[in-house]
Formats: sequence, structure tokens, C-alpha cells
Amino acid sequence: MPRALLLTPGEPDREIELPEHGTERFARLQVLVGGLVQLVDFGDKWACVNEEGKLGPHLVNVNATEIALTHQYIHDSDYIAGACVILDKHLIT
Repeated sequence: MPRALLLTPGEPDREIELPEHGTERFARLQVLVGGLVQLVDFGDKWACVNEEGKLGPHLVNVNATEIALTHQYIHDSDYIAGACVILDKHLIT
């Protein structure tokens, strides 16, 4: 089974298993991030976040934001809100 890293504000980061089939995998990602999936380029990986995660009340994902800022995947003034799933790019086609 494909594996990914789930980073959720206020909870320990953890490795998770995703479904084998692409359609089921994407549906699972939508559940994990709580809505429509936005892909953020993390080099050889994708960070999947909620496309509307910053529009309403939300928590800053400190761990995901730190990774993104350290590697300059996002602008210095940006941040990641809510749950974030980091997975290999080949798992989303």
C-alpha cells in the first residue's frame, strides 16, 4: 500500500497508508484534508492541503509550514493551514 505523511495541527505527525487505486486514493485525500485538494509542489513530493483551508476559521499547520519555508516551497509570508498530506508525486497522476 502507498504510504504518506499526515501532518495535522495539534497532533503528532504520522505515517499513513493510502488506497492502491488512484480514484480511491484521491477520495481519501479529500477526507484527510477536509475538502477540495490543492497540490503544493514540495520538490519530488506533493503536499495535499484543503483548497479553501484559509477561508474560514483554521489552525496554522506549524510543521508543514516549517518544511515548506525551509525548502522555499512557499513564499516567506505564506503558511499552510489545516491538515497536510505529503506523498510521492507518482501517487497522483
